[in-house]
Amino acid sequence: MKFNPEVIPIRKNQLFVFFKRIDDLKKDGTEWIFRGCKIKHLEKTNYFYFEQIFKTAFDRYIKDWQEIDKDKKMKIDKRCLEAEIIRDFQRRFSISESSDRPPDDDLLSWLALMRHHGAPTRLLDFSYSPYMALFFAFDSMFNSSAEKCVVLAIKRNWFTKAINGIEGISKQKIKKIEGNDKKTFIFLFYRPKSKPIDFIYTVIPYDLNPRMALQGGLFLCPGNIEKTCFKNFENMKDDVDKEHFKLYVFGKEMTPEVFEELRRMDISKSSVYPGMDGYAKSTWTRFPILSRISEKHEWSFYKQFFFDRLIKGSPYAS
Repeated sequence: MKFNPEVIPIRKNQLFVFFKRIDDLKKDGTEWIFRGCKIKHLEKTNYFYFEQIFKTAFDRYIKDWQEIDKDKKMKIDKRCLEAEIIRDFQRRFSISESSDRPPDDDLLSWLALMRHHGAPTRLLDFSYSPYMALFFAFDSMFNSSAEKCVVLAIKRNWFTKAINGIEGISKQKIKKIEGNDKKTFIFLFYRPKSKPIDFIYTVIPYDLNPRMALQGGLFLCPGNIEKTCFKNFENMKDDVDKEHFKLYVFGKEMTPEVFEELRRMDISKSSVYPGMDGYAKSTWTRFPILSRISEKHEWSFYKQFFFDRLIKGSPYAS
């Protein structure tokens, strides 16, 4: 596989260039999917960028623990480890307060639900929304040493072309995957250990959880868990070219203007992650706004709000 995407640097105070490019993608009615993430060492090759972009939480957790386990005491069988993570999640989910338990035979819905809650799975998060991808790209740089982030756009029909010639995959099976057939999903992605298929394809569960619906989410799913997501991607039978792959590159210095523009679209942590958890997480992205508001008030305002109302007879006492 050759890696030759169209790379588009987006400069500070030129966010409109990104929006214009996205509008141009939509003109012919072709469906595109997007992923945003942080990137390190942009002086490296396109191969290196894609290796970072196509890294699942499952891949990342394994690499991190292998680096920690200097004595090599952990014997990781990826196939068994994934099964145990799913089993453990299902057992603990049964004692949670949620009533949205997927059917036990709907493995894709379980994997999607696990990603919803932040558990590591083989699924790689993508979105139909370039603006959601832009949010996640910049959000991923928070508390990170990374100085760059990217939004990757892929023309979705590339996957249909790129599976041609991969043994064990037929058009009929792909149609069943696109029709949310549970048995076909297991047949293609959970094959016997001796007969895995190295490939990657777009998947989306029939029943969307609330976060997926809000984020316009879908996933890429690798067929061989024993290899990384990127190695599965490398086995596809078509190249990464400028027609099907666009890589938008941003610097960390653009963070204030990006979050300000996304806020106008009502995209922030409080909207991406519903509930008080999301609101609390949104404080970082709302810092410039909160700072401007706080500048309008003197300490006497906050003193009265937080302390004076606790005094008996205060007009703020309830």
